[in-house]
Amino acid sequence: MSHSIAASSRALGKRRNKCAASAMRASRSPRRPCVTSLLRPLPMAALAGILFAAAWNLCDFGEFGRLWRFRGVGLLVAIATMIGVVALGMLEGILIGVGLSVVLVMKHLSVPADAELGRLPDSDEFGDIERNPQARTLPGVLVYRFSGPLFFANASRFAQRVEARVLNAAPPVQHVVLDAS
Repeated sequence: MSHSIAASSRALGKRRNKCAASAMRASRSPRRPCVTSLLRPLPMAALAGILFAAAWNLCDFGEFGRLWRFRGVGLLVAIATMIGVVALGMLEGILIGVGLSVVLVMKHLSVPADAELGRLPDSDEFGDIERNPQARTLPGVLVYRFSGPLFFANASRFAQRVEARVLNAAPPVQHVVLDAS
């Protein structure tokens, strides 16, 4: 019985070799260069089309308009990141975006917005006296809002801004109220 298995195995091997040999002969046919030269660029073009369609759907161009209205510098970071990805590659472009974002965060944290607040008429609310001309300051009291976390990078700016407002106040300031909301 083992003799018949070995014989059938050899016959199967011969058939496989014949199939492989016929495939090799077909691949060497003179028609092959003509057909493959027509088909060779097709997969790259198809792949490029698929990637372009996917990338186009990933870009939310309405978001660019929102970035411009919210904070124009955010749009510039997004455009610089997009150009970096296209020109230099994915990793390098993302690194450009991360680096620019870190710079913007550090700038925002070290120089946060601040305001002197005054009471709005007919209410208990306070508002920025520069944005709300009807807001009135309390005599002898400086109500000051520092719109950011107070830490080593902006502590000197905080002290300078409060001191300048205390020294320049028309009625002398006796109390300073910090709005830390």
